[in-house]
Amino acid sequence: MTRSSQIARVASATVCTILLVASYAQEPTDSRNAVDGAWGSVITWPHIAITAGTLPDGRIVTYSSTEVYGFPANREFTHSSVFDPLSESFVSVDSEFHDMFCAGVSTLEDGRLVASGGNPNDVRTSAFDPVALQWSPLNTMNRTRWYGTNLTLPNNEVFSTFARATLTNPGK
Repeated sequence: MTRSSQIARVASATVCTILLVASYAQEPTDSRNAVDGAWGSVITWPHIAITAGTLPDGRIVTYSSTEVYGFPANREFTHSSVFDPLSESFVSVDSEFHDMFCAGVSTLEDGRLVASGGNPNDVRTSAFDPVALQWSPLNTMNRTRWYGTNLTLPNNEVFSTFARATLTNPGK
């Protein structure tokens, strides 16, 4: 390949890339929204939504901590709500027994959302029932989980790990 044909190929590829970037930089049209998506208006949430999960019917459950717009103050409460994107409405579904701040979250086959751990030294696990619209306690874990991750396995068991061990259980 000659030097001039190499330059022509690079120039052609550059023009194609610039046109591709320019087409995505344009204001989205209705037909493009169906493919690419689009940002909507900002929704005023009833609390800081630290974590969110999608329910089987398309609603979204979110939770914060013991405080609506602040850092956790105790370990026995979580502000939580269910948002319905179709009606743009919220239903309060607070947990009275588990501060799920920074808990791991996953969804079971039956549509329940599971939250494990939370604040340091927390071994509690809770499940959210999307039909009853309530949190209920599950078995406690053997070790604490803080900034945890949950994964629902194919057999519907939950694998739970952590991002940070507490000082009382370093490396565990």
